[in-house]
Amino acid sequence: MLAALHESANQRVEAAAESRQFTQSLWVLAIALYVVGDLVTTIYFIVEHGAVETHHFGSMAIDHLGLWMLVPLKFAAVGVCYAIYRIVPDPYPIGVPVGMILLGVFTSVWNTLISTVGIPAV
Repeated sequence: MLAALHESANQRVEAAAESRQFTQSLWVLAIALYVVGDLVTTIYFIVEHGAVETHHFGSMAIDHLGLWMLVPLKFAAVGVCYAIYRIVPDPYPIGVPVGMILLGVFTSVWNTLISTVGIPAV
């Protein structure tokens, strides 16, 4: 009986470690796509191709504080997302990095399409 309890505890510890590793991987991917992907495409197309930021808050920040103000704003958004991740009860926190991944993919592709193919911004 004691051996079975010990084995069960070991399995739970291993499952928790795998879950933690999976979550960390999601956060790395979220930061890569949401922060780097969106920032790189936005800054590249503004600097190299004369594109303009169409998001009202982003365009105000660029106009008043400069293009590189997007970097701390993006990290502030990540901080808010992480705070939400910490507050939301299980099993829902996983949705935060997944949502950031999806938003990062969308904005990177959208920035590229608007700036290269000429799809009009909405």
